[in-house]
Amino acid sequence: MNAAAIAAALLIALLKTSGADRTIILDYPDTAACGAAGMRLEAQVQALVLEGREQSSVDASPRVVWTCFDTSN
Repeated sequence: MNAAAIAAALLIALLKTSGADRTIILDYPDTAACGAAGMRLEAQVQALVLEGREQSSVDASPRVVWTCFDTSN
């Protein structure tokens, strides 16, 4: 892998619902693009309607915790 292919910023997001935890790590060319992607991801995930076992909506919403790390340091 050459130096141009290394990410300048990483977005790390924890998607938390009542039954699962998943971590996603994505690379971006800079921290501004990373932050914009984090905000879009948060809005999309928190807009989801969660369903219970009976497939009826529940009074809860998924929560997104995300941060960007500058990898150039």
